[in-house]
Formats: sequence, C-alpha cells, structure tokens
Amino acid sequence: MKASFAPMLATSGTALPVADGWAFEPKYDGIRVIAVASSRHVQLLSRNGIDKSAQFPEVVEALQAFVGRRRSTLVLDGELVGVAGSVLGRFQSMQARVHERDARAIVSHRAGQPVALMVFDLLHDGSRSRVDAPWRRRRVALEKLFAARATAGGVALDALRLGDAVLQDGDALMARAKAEGWEGIMAKRADAPYAVGVRSRDWVKLKLDRQQEFVVGGWTEPRNSRPYIGALLLGYYLDGALQYAGHVGTGFTHDELAWLHDHLKRLERASSPFVTTPEANAVAHWVRPSLVVEVRFNEWTNDGHLRQPVYLGARTDKRTRDTVREAVMPRATAKPRADADADADVHFTNLDKLFFQKAKKTKGDVVQYYTGIAPLLLPLIADRPLVLRRYPNGIDQPAFFQQRVAKGVPSAVRTEMALQPDGTSERRIVGGELTTLLYCAQLGAIDVNPWHSRMTTLSNADYSIIDLDPGEGTAFRRVIDVARWTKDVMDELGIAGALKTSGASGLHIYLPLPADTSYDSALLLAKLIATRVANAHSKQATVTRTVSKRLRGSVYVDYLQNVQGKSVASAFSLRAQPAASVSTPLTWDELTNDLDPRDFTIDSVPSQAAARAARWSRALATPNDLPSLQSAW
Repeated sequence: MKASFAPMLATSGTALPVADGWAFEPKYDGIRVIAVASSRHVQLLSRNGIDKSAQFPEVVEALQAFVGRRRSTLVLDGELVGVAGSVLGRFQSMQARVHERDARAIVSHRAGQPVALMVFDLLHDGSRSRVDAPWRRRRVALEKLFAARATAGGVALDALRLGDAVLQDGDALMARAKAEGWEGIMAKRADAPYAVGVRSRDWVKLKLDRQQEFVVGGWTEPRNSRPYIGALLLGYYLDGALQYAGHVGTGFTHDELAWLHDHLKRLERASSPFVTTPEANAVAHWVRPSLVVEVRFNEWTNDGHLRQPVYLGARTDKRTRDTVREAVMPRATAKPRADADADADVHFTNLDKLFFQKAKKTKGDVVQYYTGIAPLLLPLIADRPLVLRRYPNGIDQPAFFQQRVAKGVPSAVRTEMALQPDGTSERRIVGGELTTLLYCAQLGAIDVNPWHSRMTTLSNADYSIIDLDPGEGTAFRRVIDVARWTKDVMDELGIAGALKTSGASGLHIYLPLPADTSYDSALLLAKLIATRVANAHSKQATVTRTVSKRLRGSVYVDYLQNVQGKSVASAFSLRAQPAASVSTPLTWDELTNDLDPRDFTIDSVPSQAAARAARWSRALATPNDLPSLQSAW
C-alpha cells in the first residue's frame, strides 16, 4: 500500500512561470503526507513511508469524521502544518512532535501545539482513481468533496483544511507569500496528471527563504561547557555522491542535543561518508548518512558552504537520497562584510539553565525561539544599535545593562562605531543578522531593545513611541481604556499608528515618521498626543514623570522614550516576565475588554507571528504628514 501512494515531487525553480495554464498554491512548511482514510482506519504516510498517525491524533479524528460512514478509502495529498486559528506556523513550531512516541507527551503537544492537515490534492475517491486526471479536474473534485461535507452539517474539522489555490495569478499569491512570511509557493501545470512517486517539472517549488534539508554525515566533539555535540557536519547528494556543505553549531536546545547524540552514536562508522573528507575544527565522528535535518542559512559561499547556518530540527519524514542542493528565488541582500566568517556560528553554554522558573523555560528555549522568529524580527532591528539587558542567571536573579561592546566578540557579530547625542562615539552591537541575535541570546539578553534610528541616520527617528505604563495596582483594563482614548486623539489629529503589547503590563503605540524627522519632532508629536489624553482624562491618565505624584490606579502616558539612545523592546522580543511573554503586534480591533497580554508567550506567538508581522509592517509603511500638524503644535 505504501509504495502505491508515493507522493508526486516537485523540482526547484527560481522564477514564476509566465505561460498560461499554471496554478499556484502556498508552499507549506511542515510534513508532507499521503492520508489514506476510511471510517475504520487512517494512515498518515510520510514521504519515506512512515505512518505518523500516532503523533497527530487530532488529524486522524478529523479524517474519520470527514469520511463519515463510508467503507471505501479516500486518499488525499497534503501537509501537516502547525496552526493557531487561521495562521499557519513553520516546521520548527511542530518539531517537538515529529519523533515523539510517548502517548502522554503527544496529548500535551496536541493541546499546546495544534496541527492541521492542509489538503491540496485528491488521488483516490473510493474505487475511483483520479491520478490520471489533470490537476484542474482533481481540484474541482476536491473542492466539491469539502463543500459536500460542509453542507451536510459536518463536524469540527479544524485539523483538516482545504489548501488555497489560484489559477494564473501567481504574482498576487507571491506578494501574499512575501507579506505573510511563507516559505514559498508551488506552481503546478493545470492540465498535468498526478505522477505517482516521480519528481516532475509539472510541479515547481519556488522558495523565498534559504532553508532546506541536509544529510548529517558526522558530528564534532563539543567545546567548553557545551554537552553532547559541537556541530553537525552536513551534506547533500550530487550525482549519487555526498557533497560537504559545511557545519551547523547553532539553534539546538539541550534536549535536541541529547537526542541527536543518542541517535547519531548508533550510526557511527570509521570513515567519512563525504566524497571529499572535510577538515573539522574539532575531533570529528563520522556516521552512516541516514538522518536528514532542516537548516536555515544566510547564503551559499563561493566555495559551496553554508554561511551562518542555524539548525531547525530533524526530518525523520525525508529520504536522504532526495536531499539535493535546492534553488531559491533571487532576492536583494546586503553585501556581506569583509570580516564576516563564512562558517560562523555561536558556541552556546548552559542551554539547560532555567531562565523562566514559572514557565519552565530554559536558555535553550530562548535560543530556539529567536532562531524561529528571526525572519520576522531581524528586519525590524536591522542596522539599529542594540541595548542589551542581560540576565545571565535567569529573570529572578540580578540583571544589568550593557551598552558598549565587550571584549572577545566573534568577528561575525556586527559591531559599529555609533555617534552619541553628546558628540562622542562608542562601539555598539548592531542588529539585523542572525549570528548577532543568537550571540545576544547566548549572553543572556532576553529582551531585544533597538534604537529608534538606523546607523545611516542616527540623529533621525523612524517612529515616535507612546508607552502606556500602568502604575502599581492599576488593572490592565485601565490600560485598554487609555489606549482607546489615545487612538481617539490620533484620529482627531489624522495620525496613524501601530499597536503592540509591551510584553509586560503595558501597551506600545508606534507612529511612523517621514524621513529626516529629528528626535525633537518625534518627542513633540508624542507629547502632543499624550498631553491631550492626560488633560481629557486626568484621573485615569497622566504625563507626570515622578511616580509618587501620580494618582493611584492611573496609567503613565510616557512620551519621553523619544530621545536618541533610548530603546524600547522590539515587536516579537521576549520579555523578562514570569510567563515568558512576547511583545506582540495587535490590530486596533483586538483592543477589547478581554485582551490579556499574558496570552502572548514564547509558546503561542510563533505560530501566529507571520500574519502579525505582515500587518505590523503595513501599519508602519506610510509615514504621517507632520507639516499638517503645525497648527496643533
């Protein structure tokens, strides 16, 4: 049975097909499965024929409800994807479930990391095979099948969803993919049959980010206090031979290191499996090349190695011989600095140290969070000096600020001389690169705090910030009220802005500014709005800086953050709060009485982050017209 339902595979492409007759779908970042379902039995067969039904019981239940009482078999092609409502996650959001076998752990994952099967093809419907039919006819039949279940009264099918598809308009879907942070899109010939088990040019995968699978050919001994593994030695197949692609030593949790070490020890062999034995920077152990892992990286170097790779997870659903060097769509990238180390990675220590006692989150969990959220966070902090607040022993122990660059910073971590308001210059860590972000995490910098300006225009603010900071004993409901009143004043003045949780007990409002706006103007804009709110609601809102002089139960409408060198936690920054909360972009419609910032945590945010990042970027894309406010000033 397994061989009969081997999935059709796509080739890699670097440009959208321009001819007529193509259909386009999202490229989901999960586990590809062929679902074989009847009322009596369900299988979720991965590409290498492993049944994943035990790991994803909610999908099994949804499929059984979907097929109803039919005794005949339904065969669907789709992808298991992490979900949060309507928002789709990336592979790492469901990584913990991939090789889990403990039934109690699976129940826990099901509650905390829900998964859905995104169905995009119909292969068999009862005794009727549809593999020889063209894609467009298979798609019509699939849509009718889902529509029939919906009109029949149906059941809750959150774990079974019909994937999106459009004919011809690939540009529109590509724009959506970029805005929402997808891995890419699939292009499929609308008149092509389903080629079982064949890698066909009738399906083309167009990847937006540099992320793919690699075969593990060995590992190196760890250095310093790191346990188990120093780095994985990676490769891909070319003409039947395993080519060396570099090593990855970043992105692991403590548990992942332990699992990898245990798994690879069983595969150890005496000789290198690579066509050319690489020179490792530590004692190397070679293994039989049977494990595939997912890796994100910056780019390929001229000598064919990965630049700044980050481990995302093991892919037990992929076959090693299918692992080749994949193409990626061209994109504009900054030219690498001359001093950047092509194989740079961050050497982590104490990954199992507990950083969040209540949430039971370790330093390794922090590293893993920032690894996954990096594609969305890095553009927000790119070229901005960072202020580090370090918690080397967790949030319950003393913390300290670090402004200047310490000695011994790796060469791949970006540092620049930044002009200070007093005219002096200091070397600062500058955001925008994954190695830099993970180095900060290694230092115990839980929060990511960027300046409001970039290195090229340090004296000009990109946005003005209003920080709604509740006093001691002030309920968050009062913060919500003040945020609404602030929005009312903004509307009166014709000012647009973006809203996010602070990640602690308050809210942040960002007001996008035109280019070349001084910090003085940014401060004046925030002061104008804050003062109007405080004057209109003097018992609930205040601009009084001295804490002892504020009314109890009031909210401080802080406009004084708009000074060069000041910093506020970035969107998607973790915060040093007991729940391991995240500063999370919101829509103004979410400003309801039941809004609770504690709902946005290290566990809940990753699966919804792509859609929130897209809305945040759109909200800040159009600068406010400050000259029109001169009369109000």
